[in-house]
Amino acid sequence: PKGGGMIAIRNTKKQAIQRVCKEIDPKGESISIGMVNSPSQMVITGYMSSLKKAIQKLSSQEVSVETLKIEAPFHGPLLKEAASEIKDKLKQFTFRPTNYRIISGLTGQPYKNLNSSSDKRKKEVVNSLSKQLTHPIVWNKVMKEFYKEGVDTLLEISPRSLLLSLAEKNYLEASFYPVRSPRDIKKI
Repeated sequence: PKGGGMIAIRNTKKQAIQRVCKEIDPKGESISIGMVNSPSQMVITGYMSSLKKAIQKLSSQEVSVETLKIEAPFHGPLLKEAASEIKDKLKQFTFRPTNYRIISGLTGQPYKNLNSSSDKRKKEVVNSLSKQLTHPIVWNKVMKEFYKEGVDTLLEISPRSLLLSLAEKNYLEASFYPVRSPRDIKKI
């Protein structure tokens, strides 16, 4: 939807942000938490008008607020229609078994049915991926799962380094590598 966006908030607790979002919209339709990046950093998502109200309410606290350069309210209820469309598209794909564990950004836990029957596997992947458009991403839980599993190397395949910078701040026992092109993989 037009007029949407996201803001990152640092140096506060999840409960404080939830309270502000509920004060602005008790139903949680125009503003909500979109990402939990760490215990002290969240991202809220919604209409810019609601996000601006949140910034005003939070300005009295000692928090850091950054409007993200994103024109869509990702990971929140405003993308309900898009999530439905994505779900229909994903249903057209075949998802094969894998030898790798894949961590869901929705739960911070490994997918359970990746090597189950094709119907069970497909249902889990389709539901999880489509819900990621309308529900918060729990990056902090994903990192905890990496740590628990002994992951010591993280690659981010993206034109920008966003997730790696979050990981470096919260998960210091790993090596971090941005991958922008096939040449970057050869350097690793």
